[in-house]
Amino acid sequence: MIADKLLICLDKVREGRNANEWIACCPAHNDRIPSLTITEIEDRVLIKCWSGCSAYEICESVGLNISDLFPERTASTNQIPKEKRFNPAHVLEALLLEVSVLEIFNLFTKDTEKNVDKILESIPRVEMALDRISSARGCIERIRVQ
Repeated sequence: MIADKLLICLDKVREGRNANEWIACCPAHNDRIPSLTITEIEDRVLIKCWSGCSAYEICESVGLNISDLFPERTASTNQIPKEKRFNPAHVLEALLLEVSVLEIFNLFTKDTEKNVDKILESIPRVEMALDRISSARGCIERIRVQ
């Protein structure tokens, strides 16, 4: 089990309510009453400190990397196995949503005086859409190189 690597580093470990779920004291803060939930789902481990410690802080405090909680990559390609990749249809739907954000913003800018407030409040979301589209473009370029 992937969770074993983490569980052996924790104190007061006990089984949780569901299968493949445990509760333990969080090693990232002075925890006397267990506040850390550990759940193994398929080939990854999810952790949640109910006192607010981040997954990075928890891993660091026991000498693990955050990557230790996630799927093994295939040795030959250092990629996630094909069955764990994104569904292309879902990726296209997400990109269409981002394009829609840009189209709506474009409509606001047609009548700048009337829509100044909407334009200003939309800028962070437009920047996010542009970043996401740019990231998708980068992924496509990397796939083309392979």
